[in-house]
Amino acid sequence: MNTIRTMHGRGTVTAPYTSNRPKALELVQAHSQSEFSNNIDGIMATISADVYYVVPDLKTETDQLVILTDRSQVRNAYVLERQMFDILASDHLVEVSSEFFVFYESLATIRAQASSESMVVNSAVLFPVREDGIVGEMVWSNGSLGKKVRIPSAGEGVPVAVAASDTHAARAANLAAHELLITAWRNGDADGIANLVSNTCQWIIRDHRNEPDPVTRLATREAVRAWYEERIGQTPIQDLLVLSRVVQHWYVYAEYQWSYAPVSGDRPVQVRCAAIHPVKEPGMFGGMIGYEASIDNVG
Repeated sequence: MNTIRTMHGRGTVTAPYTSNRPKALELVQAHSQSEFSNNIDGIMATISADVYYVVPDLKTETDQLVILTDRSQVRNAYVLERQMFDILASDHLVEVSSEFFVFYESLATIRAQASSESMVVNSAVLFPVREDGIVGEMVWSNGSLGKKVRIPSAGEGVPVAVAASDTHAARAANLAAHELLITAWRNGDADGIANLVSNTCQWIIRDHRNEPDPVTRLATREAVRAWYEERIGQTPIQDLLVLSRVVQHWYVYAEYQWSYAPVSGDRPVQVRCAAIHPVKEPGMFGGMIGYEASIDNVG
């Protein structure tokens, strides 16, 4: 059986992955359907034994993200979510799937518990998938979800409509920036990558290499530059491919594949990575929310 090596807080786990795209999509659809209930046990039943969530911090009214790597943390997060709002409906504007990942951009209709007011929330969500369910949700919302459910009528912090011409221009700028990011990545240019990142950012990557802590979290442009400089020096990548991409005015999503030769001289390692790149302003990224997996039996 094909495997993907996943690394969580307990160390390296050899975990089966879905070897076909329909299976991955089926698992995510089952999870999405479970979200319409208030049955926390039912939701948890659709989630893998090993979890990794990156989600908005509902305890604040900012766009800050929290990382959850324990099933008890995930359960508590769903309990808090249901205390704040119910999900009434969800329409997927964008759907991209592969053997490893499913990505949705969704318009969800939710009802705030505090006011009983219904509202629409626009979110980009990445689901890493294993054979026993989703590994988790990696979420970037178009505006602060925590603020919106607390002050639904205030309008403050809620995205306003963007003129079509402005949206198209922003998407074009974001596409150009993403092309520059890919070029810098291929060329091992840490400065080139950092120049496309805002001074403060949320750069959160579940790194396939790190043990015992697989999570890289960076908060500044300089930290991003230093991290890539070190990483490129240790494991220069080869054959970076973009397998899929979605470009919007407020995020870019992409799934990547690359390989590298370990310093130890072992056989080449192939890596798959899916990531949401939040946009700070047109042509400038406010972070990267990514999940990596190294694939066995390469080369």
